[in-house]
Amino acid sequence: MNTEELKQFIKTHRVIEQTIDGFWNYINNWKTDNPDSFLNAFNGIYPTSLEVSVKKISLTINFLFEDEYVQSYASIHHNSTEVAVYHYLISFNGECIDDVLSWEVLD
Repeated sequence: MNTEELKQFIKTHRVIEQTIDGFWNYINNWKTDNPDSFLNAFNGIYPTSLEVSVKKISLTINFLFEDEYVQSYASIHHNSTEVAVYHYLISFNGECIDDVLSWEVLD
């Protein structure tokens, strides 16, 4: 997949919208499924005060798992400070493969 094909993939599969929606789904599921862990992780930060913006989208070749996919990275901000990064992995047919929230911010 070249750069133009990746840009078209992003538009066709609404990758930015999928990533943002995926983040809120992730947060709401965590809050419902494991409220104690959720409250501990956010330590007084209310989810409604978070801002989400997609920061990078890349084609990834994962040699460890012998897999290829598109990965979207969303910055999670609280009071104008990046506090986390949400990783959203998408198959070439446009479906979510996996997602994870990382408390380590990216450069």
